[in-house]
Amino acid sequence: MSAWIITIGDEILVGRILNWNAYWLAKRLTSLGVQVKKIVCVPDDIDVISKTIIDAINDKVDFIFTTGGLGPTPGDVTTEAICKATGRELILNSKALEFIRKRYDELYRLGLVDSPQINEARKKMAKTPEGADVIYNDVGVAPAIILDTDLATIIALPGVPSEAMYLFEKIVPRIRTRKKVAVVEDYIDVEDESALAKILSEIRREYPDVSIKTYPIGYGQKRMRVVAIAEDLKKAEAALKTFINRIRKD
Repeated sequence: MSAWIITIGDEILVGRILNWNAYWLAKRLTSLGVQVKKIVCVPDDIDVISKTIIDAINDKVDFIFTTGGLGPTPGDVTTEAICKATGRELILNSKALEFIRKRYDELYRLGLVDSPQINEARKKMAKTPEGADVIYNDVGVAPAIILDTDLATIIALPGVPSEAMYLFEKIVPRIRTRKKVAVVEDYIDVEDESALAKILSEIRREYPDVSIKTYPIGYGQKRMRVVAIAEDLKKAEAALKTFINRIRKD
């Protein structure tokens, strides 16, 4: 399985907040056997977001995750951008509207909002691409959106990290039913990473379906982490073992 992560928000691009969602999602997806092929951060702009989604679809990934832009303000345009990218109509989703009514009733009873009434701004969060499913948001308000297309599954999460993480875990069972990638790793001691280039090239020729890379633990450190990624666990393990053996032999 493979994915793109698209984080959306002007506030990220101007450095006002950290891009926590990208870091957390990449780490969590990898733990589930999903290869993250690209992470992109874009502004709150319908044209830019929709083009980026189209680029991800053209990259033939299984999942496209977006975070941010699902709120009630005019600047929240992710849903409209998904519609533009997929050719779907923007509709008032009855399930999403029911979720939002329920959530505002809860917030009103807790004294966190002045009124439970669903005005136009709040109703905006219930609009989704035609054919999309929604996931109830117990932490915030805006539901997550899941749109299955013939080419990829688009999953739109809120931008608030606590909401994004919570809703992602609700979606995990859907991800686990897909084909996974295997990630294996080991450690080696080497003084000069450039000395590994020749052997890495050999391994990549011998195992074309495996991505194998080395990562220094820290500046001035001799120890390095070696990571092999493939759809076939046995191929990943074989490539890693061959690489380690050749390093130690040399």
